[in-house]
Amino acid sequence: MTTVDQILIILGTFLPLLGTGLTIILARMFTGRLRWLSLFIIPALTMVFCWVWAGFIWRDGNMLAAALFFIYLISLVIYYPILIVSALIMLKNNNRARQSGIIDSE
Repeated sequence: MTTVDQILIILGTFLPLLGTGLTIILARMFTGRLRWLSLFIIPALTMVFCWVWAGFIWRDGNMLAAALFFIYLISLVIYYPILIVSALIMLKNNNRARQSGIIDSE
């Protein structure tokens, strides 16, 4: 196994944590629709990258990567329904505010 392979394995092992950190950073940086897009898209892209990378990483028996991937998968099962409900509540509140003449900036 070369050094590049080892770096890729380490990067792939902690990819769920890096994706979570990237999601938090982008959600703090952006406002409005870009924030909601980052909250929806970045975790899904992280999941896709983890899924594609999994065969390469798990081939060598990296159980830490498997455990982190499983925890990330379970957390997304909880994360997305909560995110969808909160997005619907925010959409309803913003529509109600627009109808009454008070426009929320975010």
